Amino acid sequence: MTPLRLAAAGLVLLASPSLAQAPAQAPAWAQGRPDHMANSPLAPHAPKMTVTPPNEVPLDRLRVPATFPELAAWEREHGSLLLGAKAQMRAAAAGRAPPQPDVDFVI
Repeated sequence: MTPLRLAAAGLVLLASPSLAQAPAQAPAWAQGRPDHMANSPLAPHAPKMTVTPPNEVPLDRLRVPATFPELAAWEREHGSLLLGAKAQMRAAAAGRAPPQPDVDFVI
């Protein structure tokens, strides 16, 4: 046997274990399952990807005063939301309780 054939045979023998197919792994979401659930058909289902059409958003029922009554009071008492927020921050930095706005809760 020539040295070239011997080297080629050695390469084939060395490469053959690496050519063998590795057993297929379970998908990432199924890894770590207990043994009794190995054959379980349970799998995650992605939610339906939809967007609410603009005409179905209930804009007539969304109101800032009902949702954020303090914001409406800040605007009413200080003239703007920014000035009201600054007044709240100054009161908190001074260590005193910020003045409680006169808020009418509508439920």
